[in-house]
Amino acid sequence: MDAMQKPKLPYVTTKTGRGGRVYVYFRRVDVNGNETNERIRALPGSAAFYAEYSDLLERFGSLAEPLEKEYTWRWLWSQYEASAHFKQLDAKTQTSREGIVRQFLSLVSKEDFRKFTYKEINELIEAKNAEGYPEAAKGRYKNIRYMLEFANIRGWIDTNPCGDARVRQVVRNLNTKTDGIKIWSREQIAQFIGFHPLGTMPHLMLKLMYFTGVRVSDAHRLGPPHIRTLRGTRVLQWKEYKGRNRYAKDPTIVRIVPPLEEALEATKTGDITFCITSFNTPFTVKGFGQKFVRSAKAAGIEKGYSCHGVRKAAATHAAENGATANELMALFGWLDIKEAELYTRKAERARLALGAAPKMFDTGT
Repeated sequence: MDAMQKPKLPYVTTKTGRGGRVYVYFRRVDVNGNETNERIRALPGSAAFYAEYSDLLERFGSLAEPLEKEYTWRWLWSQYEASAHFKQLDAKTQTSREGIVRQFLSLVSKEDFRKFTYKEINELIEAKNAEGYPEAAKGRYKNIRYMLEFANIRGWIDTNPCGDARVRQVVRNLNTKTDGIKIWSREQIAQFIGFHPLGTMPHLMLKLMYFTGVRVSDAHRLGPPHIRTLRGTRVLQWKEYKGRNRYAKDPTIVRIVPPLEEALEATKTGDITFCITSFNTPFTVKGFGQKFVRSAKAAGIEKGYSCHGVRKAAATHAAENGATANELMALFGWLDIKEAELYTRKAERARLALGAAPKMFDTGT
């Protein structure tokens, strides 16, 4: 197993998939940018493994050839990908970052990242935005920033150009105000609940997400083991899945409000998770999301309204009902108050506008 996790052979890398399974690859990129990424299927350390490895070496070049030219973007990515910081990220996060990085590497792979200024960074961001994908442009900026932060820590650059005010301004100007997520309205929630009555699994799924503000990565695994009684009140207490390997976050504690309590009592739930499939087994995170989207479609909800839209609706409606930024942070697990303030400021603007409108016609008589 150690040979799989820490390969000593040149060009041999590993990737951890779902369930912790480790996959071994022969990966090399020559100075011309030609990439080889072949999976080695034989058991590491076995005779078949070394035979397969030797064959790949013979097919794709000798060890004397350089893997990547130093200080190019492709070289920086290979260093960052092999770093302890990257390895501690969740497997899904690693896959997401790799996909984003490989898109813009095709544009700059052979260029020296040390020579990049705010101008080149902005060109990369704006190029993606020009394709009509502002959220993807923001994702590109974030991943360039991560890589250059790593380069700065290693001493390869003095400053990170992504911190330049002119780059931040370009990112702020990206039209991502809705975050690409459609927020459920109160009318749509009522429509969904009207179609899926009390006692059905879709009804419970929506109320669980709406009245706890939980992410789908946690909703599918919440269950009876997470119920606690604090000061005479029944609550749900859980450790959030997102950021579990990076942040020392306190457990999230949410009161089980009467509408959610009613749904839990009326619905057949599991011993481990509240939400279960027709086979009485827990949902996977993907299965939970797909089940909810199908249920929304059956209820006549417009395409594009997902689990995350329910979470945003919960935050929006809580802010409209007077929840403070700190209360939203506690409920939704945000570490940065800026996220919570987006909702409270919007709700406050609406309240002020409603209050100001009559004053426009107040003549003082």
